[in-house]
Amino acid sequence: MFSTLTYKRLLLIVGWVILAVASATAQVAFVVSEGQTRNLFVENHPGSSYSWVIYNEQTFTTEATQPSEISFPSGNNQASIDVTWAKAGTYYVTATETNADGCTNTKAIVVNVQPNTSSIAFNPKEAGDCADPNIPTSNTTATVELFAADGVPLPNSNYPVTVDYKVTKPDGTTENLQKKLLDATDYSLALNGLVNNVLQDQVYDVVLVKATDKYGMEIHVSTTAGAFQYTIFKTPVTPAIQMN
Repeated sequence: MFSTLTYKRLLLIVGWVILAVASATAQVAFVVSEGQTRNLFVENHPGSSYSWVIYNEQTFTTEATQPSEISFPSGNNQASIDVTWAKAGTYYVTATETNADGCTNTKAIVVNVQPNTSSIAFNPKEAGDCADPNIPTSNTTATVELFAADGVPLPNSNYPVTVDYKVTKPDGTTENLQKKLLDATDYSLALNGLVNNVLQDQVYDVVLVKATDKYGMEIHVSTTAGAFQYTIFKTPVTPAIQMN
C-alpha cells in the first residue's frame, strides 16, 4: 500500500498531467515541417524562470531528447526558445514558469511535425539563344519551381528560400552562386557573363546544390530536374552575297 505522502504525490502528478493534457487540447495544434527550426515563446515576466520540455507521447512521461527527434539550438530555459523538429510525428510541449515566490504555472501545446515532401526543380531543363556578335557577353536566367508536395506550390510562409547552385562554364571552370528567392513570384536564378562566341557553341551546365526555407528546412533537389543546360549557339557563316 502507498503511504499517505506517496499517495498525495501521485495525486499531484496525475493532476498535473490532466491539466497539461487539457491545456494542450484546448489550443489549436501547431503544424510544422520536418527539418524546420521554429520559435516558441510565452510572455517574459521579470524575475521568473522558464523550463521547456517536449514529450513524444500524450501522457507526458517520455521526453523527446534525441537530436534525431528534436533539439534546442539555444537552450530550453528562456521565455523564448528555438526548436529544431528533426523527425515527423506528434509532440507535446510544456512550458513551465516559476516566479520569484517559487509558484509555478505550466502550459502545454501539441505540435504536429509533418514529413518533409518539399522539392525544387528547374523548368524548363534546357534553353538557349544565338550568339550576339555585337556584344561580348550576355545575361540570362534559369527558372525554378518549388513545391510543398507533388503539385502543391510552396507557400509564401516558407519564403525567403535560399538556393545554392553551381555553374560549369564551357572552359570547364565552375562558379558557386547563391540566390535568395523572396516569395513565390521570385523564381529566377541569374546566369551572367555568358560568352557570345559566333564560331563555337558555348554550353553552360547549372546544377542545384541546396535549397533551404526561412526556417532552415532543406528543400529536396529534384532527382530528375535538378540540372539545367543553357547553350549559346554559334551563328552560321554567311558568305558574301553574289550575283550571276
